[in-house]
Amino acid sequence: QTMGKLAGAVISSITDLSTMMVTTGYNKLPYWDLLTNTMTAGGKEAKEFANMHGMIAESLISDLNRWQGENIANTWSGRLANSTMKLSLMNAWTDTMRRGFSLTMMAGMGKLSGKKWSALTEWDRSHLARKGITEADWDVVNTAQLSDYRGQKMLTPEAIAASGHPEANQVTAKILGFITDESEFAVMNPDITTR
Repeated sequence: QTMGKLAGAVISSITDLSTMMVTTGYNKLPYWDLLTNTMTAGGKEAKEFANMHGMIAESLISDLNRWQGENIANTWSGRLANSTMKLSLMNAWTDTMRRGFSLTMMAGMGKLSGKKWSALTEWDRSHLARKGITEADWDVVNTAQLSDYRGQKMLTPEAIAASGHPEANQVTAKILGFITDESEFAVMNPDITTR
């Protein structure tokens, strides 16, 4: 079933590009940055940066699930299905697109950080507030030392955690959740129920 129905899934996933563009526009992020980050997101440097700055959790869980599925639970038909997904480049495509968007999102957040809450636009404040980020949280964000990636200043969860602020861990979780949620809109993935 998987081999027959999903062998060409990466071709139908070209539509991920349009959802990424819509989500980029919605978040008022630069399209050029998205293009640049996505083109480099499959490389070793981008993977290391993403893993180092908080985007490792889902990737690690996904890798463990794939390994378990390929090596422990599957019969020959399950292994054939997993090989189909690998050979079709579907997993690589999804990971690269989401990593590229997440890098762009962190760069966008980096451009906002350093501004007082009152200096943010009404849209930015309401967008952050919808994700549970308050003015007090934003004050914690402003204590973070931005990370540098290819000349872009990025607000990373690790940078917030390293600030030493007493509320840093809670704010880190909110910011990481914000970035992850938006990347899920940009490159749609099945939820846990669907999986």
